[in-house]
Parts: sequence; C-alpha cells; structure tokens
Amino acid sequence: MRTRRALLVCAVLGLALVGGIWLQQTRAQDPAQPTGETPGLGQQGGSGPQTRWQALTNGDTQARVEALVMLCNSGRVDAEGLQAILQCLGDPDEQVRSLAATALGSMGDRAAEAVPALVECLSDDSPRVRSQAAQALQMIGDASVPAVPELVRCLRDPEPVVRMTSALALANIGAEPAQVLPEVAKLLSDPDPTVRVAAAGCLGRLGRPDLAIPVLKEALGDAQASVRANAAASLAGMGPDALPAVPDLSACLADPDPMVRGQAAAALRQISPGAAASTPALP
Repeated sequence: MRTRRALLVCAVLGLALVGGIWLQQTRAQDPAQPTGETPGLGQQGGSGPQTRWQALTNGDTQARVEALVMLCNSGRVDAEGLQAILQCLGDPDEQVRSLAATALGSMGDRAAEAVPALVECLSDDSPRVRSQAAQALQMIGDASVPAVPELVRCLRDPEPVVRMTSALALANIGAEPAQVLPEVAKLLSDPDPTVRVAAAGCLGRLGRPDLAIPVLKEALGDAQASVRANAAASLAGMGPDALPAVPDLSACLADPDPMVRGQAAAALRQISPGAAASTPALP
C-alpha cells in the first residue's frame, strides 16, 4: 500500500507541478498587474456583496485570469462565487475556461453542483480545457459519478494528456469497475508512455483483481520501465489477491531497471511474504 501510495502521490505531484508552472506563467504575462489582491476580490473596494466577484463577471480577460489564479490558490469560494466561476466555463477565452475548471477542482466536493458543466467541458475544443475539466471531476470525487460515460469517451481523446487525466479521474470517483476497467486497460497499449504509466497505476485502484491482474501481468513486460514499475505497484496494492502474478513479479527481480526490481520486491512482500523470503537479495 505504501508503494502504491508513493507512486500515486508522484503522479499527482507531477500534474500539480505542471499546473503550478502554468499559473506562474499566467502571472508573468502582465508584469504591470499587481500580484496581490485582484480588483473586485480583495479587501479594499471589492468586499461588498455586489462587487466581490465583479472581476469574474464584468472584468476584461486579464482581470478574469488574475481573479481565477487567486481562486485556484485559495479555494475559498462562496455560493455567489461558484456561480461566477461557472459562467467562466463558457468564456470565449481558452485560458479563462481552463482556469475556471481548475478553480472548481480546488473546491473539492463543495463544487458538486459544477459537475454537469464540467462534463460539457469534456467536449471543449481546447485539450487544455478538457484535461482540466477531467482533473476537476477527479478532485470533486464521488459526486462526479454521472460524468463516467463522458470520461470513458475521453479515454479515446486524440490528446495524451486528456486520456491520462480521464483515466486518473475514473480511478478516483467511485466508478463501477466492470464498466470502466476494460476501457482503462486498453490504455496499456497506448502509444504514449505517460498514458500507459497512468493506466497501470489506475488499474490497481478500480477493484476487480480478477479483471486487472491479467492485463497488469502483461504490463510487467512493457518497454517503459515506469510502466513496469507502476504495474508492480498496482499488483502490490491487491495483496494476496494478486497471487497469480507472483511468478511474473519474481521474474521482474532480474529487470535491468533498479526501480522495477525494487517495486517487484515490495510487491512480493505484500502479496506473498513466503515467496519474497525465498527470492535472492537485490543487487
């Protein structure tokens, strides 16, 4: 469990790092804009009920971007603010729409009301918006279950980042395993290695070891070391249910990549301590 959690944390941190860089670039686009309070959202001149969210509803594009960046960082939004952000999902500017989805995701389950609008964003012309909408649905959690059919469709999106974020969302919103696991498993043949890495990690979180183990055993032979390692971590999370994979994991102890060898050894300890004890020490 510890190994799987570490890999999942790494994946989430990777997405967060990309988002953080993007937000920093957004701030840098207008050096003249103050980096403190945004007009209409700060304490001075914008705290009244009629003006608090005016930067989102009446401001120019840059004002909306700056306001949304601050909201992404704070996550503090009331009911009026939620409605203002929902309006931004239909903004003509791609960056505003994308940041609006990010802001809703930062609210977690408090943004459950936004699920239908975010589902619509999964068909946005912009892959950035589609990806951020999928990530927001993941962060909202179980309330996003109605989005499952559209997220499954997004597993076939032409953009790798949308396929990846959709798989991560499906693995974290309580979707019915029999409905989504076969579709996520298809991503183990994706031409993009980052998508295969995400798929291997997601399969361990969807339940139904009987469906996941055969495809994860195949993933242990992937050409990409990070895919092999994530497959081993997913098998580890299944505990004794993954006993059928013990021979395949034992073979991975001779993998040329040290990360894969380490993950395979950790998986064997969690699945079958007896089998782990009989394996030779790692080089």
